[in-house]
Amino acid sequence: MDAYKLSQLYELACGRINDACAELYESFHDEQGQPLTDLEHINLNIRLFQRQVSLEVDLVRQALTEYTDSKSD
Repeated sequence: MDAYKLSQLYELACGRINDACAELYESFHDEQGQPLTDLEHINLNIRLFQRQVSLEVDLVRQALTEYTDSKSD
């Protein structure tokens, strides 16, 4: 893997995190734009966001490991 591809994977992961963050914000509001106050609903959406972010940072780590390994060959 070259540095350009590594950068592309970073961009992909960060873009997905950004999208997930926007979705999280939206999930905190009802269809009229009013903030939700149901802690269970909020916590569920936070856990989903955390899972998504975790997957994306794993992609970053995996991409960097692959990049580093390819440079040591």
